[in-house]
Amino acid sequence: MQFQRNLLTIASRVWAQSFLLDDVIYWLENDHDFGKQAVFLIEADTPADVASATANLTSLKAAGVNIVSLSGSQRTILPLTIALGWSFNPYAH
Repeated sequence: MQFQRNLLTIASRVWAQSFLLDDVIYWLENDHDFGKQAVFLIEADTPADVASATANLTSLKAAGVNIVSLSGSQRTILPLTIALGWSFNPYAH
């Protein structure tokens, strides 16, 4: 029982990341404690890339993905939490 509590504590501190949607889906299906906060990384270098990446948010959420992070060639990270009716933008004032 203590081992399970320790594993849940560890899982709550892990933000697994992948550019491959299949990885995130695998984590969701096979290790939900880690998968529920897995980050699906999307390369986005131009405004068109951002528009294309964010066009699929509904289907990503339907697949169980909760967090998407856009990453550009400048290595800027723009976290975007996918949830129905809620998004997070740390740069908004």
